[in-house]
Amino acid sequence: MAAPLFAQDKPKADTPAGRTQSRSKDFNVDPNRIYLMGHSMGGGGTFHIGIKNPDLFAALAPIAPAVFHKTDELEKIKHVPVILVQGDKDNLVKVERIRPWAEKMKELKMKYEYIEVPGGGHVDVAFKNLPQIFEFFDKHTKAEKPKSEIAGLESCGPDLWHGRPVLERCRVIRGSLPPFVRAFRGFRGCR
Repeated sequence: MAAPLFAQDKPKADTPAGRTQSRSKDFNVDPNRIYLMGHSMGGGGTFHIGIKNPDLFAALAPIAPAVFHKTDELEKIKHVPVILVQGDKDNLVKVERIRPWAEKMKELKMKYEYIEVPGGGHVDVAFKNLPQIFEFFDKHTKAEKPKSEIAGLESCGPDLWHGRPVLERCRVIRGSLPPFVRAFRGFRGCR
């Protein structure tokens, strides 16, 4: 997630990226730890939104996903870790529709976990596997920018964002950075 400095950098408010930004204005959000999880149609939506916004989320967790995309679209999010949960006795989303997704993630050498629950139905797999999903999320963050992309910074100081000192902001001296300030986890100024 980015904190835009210029109007043209702001995503539209009616998109997931825009809603994520607008909701995080009042919170100290770590942009490297934004996750998306959904069940059933929400699981299909998790894949859909992840594919449409491949750089927004640190990891995805579709659960019994009613997904209508083609597995080839996983190529767009092959850098995003995914934990996929499916019951083999699900009468609404058949396991035969989901196994190809796990096979494609393996083929793409994605960071993924596929949990196929023996005897699992459509609903019970969601709440019974939440601990594994949160453990998966805890293990995965978006990669921080290499130090070479931070090298051209100096004159750091606190920046007030909506009246709160939540980011450290640096002035670009040389090199190129995007036209917004990214919040780096643990970043306390130029070094």
